[in-house]
Amino acid sequence: MSISEANMTEKEIEKIAKAYSKELSSTFYYTIFLIIIVISFNLYYTEQGFYKLVFNLPVVLICLFQFKKIKLLFFDNIQKDFEQKRKIIITLIVSKKNDGHQHFDGLNSSDNIEFEKNKYFRSLDVSNSFYHFISVGDEINFELSKHGKWLIAVHSKSKNINYNNYSHRKSQL
Repeated sequence: MSISEANMTEKEIEKIAKAYSKELSSTFYYTIFLIIIVISFNLYYTEQGFYKLVFNLPVVLICLFQFKKIKLLFFDNIQKDFEQKRKIIITLIVSKKNDGHQHFDGLNSSDNIEFEKNKYFRSLDVSNSFYHFISVGDEINFELSKHGKWLIAVHSKSKNINYNNYSHRKSQL
C-alpha cells in the first residue's frame, strides 16, 4: 500500500463539484421531507402529547443530524478541495478474487476483489470483464479528493474501473 498526492485536473474538480451538489441536494430534500412529515403529523394529531413526543423526537434528531452532515461534509471540506485542488492516490494490492457465482452469499453475489489489510478499502465489487482482467498481486489505484475524500477514479494497469455501478466496502480498521 502506498499513498501519494497530486494536483487535480479541471475535469476532476468538476466531477467533485457535481458529486457534492448531488449529495447536498438529496440531503436537503430529505430534510425538507422530514420537516413536512413532522408538521403534518402535528397538525393532524393535536391532542396526543406523549405520542407526539415519541414521534417527533427521533425525527427532529434525524433532521439535526442532516443539518450537521450538510455543514461537516460540505462547507468545510469542499472549500479546501476547491482552493487547494489536491487529490490523494491510494495504491492497494489485490490479495484475493471472489467469483460471485461460486461464492453466492445472498444479496451480494457479484464478482469482487479484496485488498491487503489497510485502513481505506477492504474490497471492491467489479464487472465480470474486469474480474478476469485483474490478477492477485495487481495494484489498484483509488484517487480521492484530499479533504472531502470523494472518490474521483479507480484504475488498474491504465484501465479505468467503472465504480459507479459497483459498491466498495470500507475497511474496518
